[in-house]
Amino acid sequence: GNLNEVCSALRVNTTLTSLDLSWDKFDDQSIASLVTMLRENKVLTSLTLRRCGLSVNGLCEICNALGVNTALSSLNLSENMFDEQSIACLVTMLRENKVLTSLTLRRCELSVNDLCEICNALGVNTALSSLNLSENMFDEQSIACLVQLLTNNKTLEDLTLFGCDLNDDALGPLVKSIEHSKLKKINLNWNEFTKRGTIAFTSVLKNHPTLTTVMVEEWKYDD
Repeated sequence: GNLNEVCSALRVNTTLTSLDLSWDKFDDQSIASLVTMLRENKVLTSLTLRRCGLSVNGLCEICNALGVNTALSSLNLSENMFDEQSIACLVTMLRENKVLTSLTLRRCELSVNDLCEICNALGVNTALSSLNLSENMFDEQSIACLVQLLTNNKTLEDLTLFGCDLNDDALGPLVKSIEHSKLKKINLNWNEFTKRGTIAFTSVLKNHPTLTTVMVEEWKYDD
């Protein structure tokens, strides 16, 4: 139907740079059309596929296509559910892709292992500057993977971890890794920090050479 027509038209399109197909439901045929378009289109720079109910195979096909795409710089796959197979496809793409600068995976119910796989892949990625993993739940293990990412990655400038169930225990390791990062903006709103934790966190980062925005306005103080 319409999705096929849109994707087919975009194969030869030379002007449209941003496409939002959120809430559309893709079947195998429309996924195939989208994937062909992503392999051929040279001008589309932003793609949003939020809450599209993408299948495991659909997510893999999209990630595989982005492995060879040379134009798309912004990708939003929020509220699509990943499993081990589709995470593996995403991770391979992140390791190979050299043009994607912004990735949003908000509320994807990512597991601890998924989060670690993504962070590990981004440790060697040299293009991504903006990452949003909001509303995925972190634990001690995935925080350690995030810390490793911030320590190793030299391109990430904007990190959003809104509502990720982070508490004061995460702040110490995060501060240390952020101190050595190139971050310009970090959003840690609506986590489980105490007032004491937030004050210590912001005071340590006050003199950070690149950090200009630390979003703390809506933290859930629990003391």
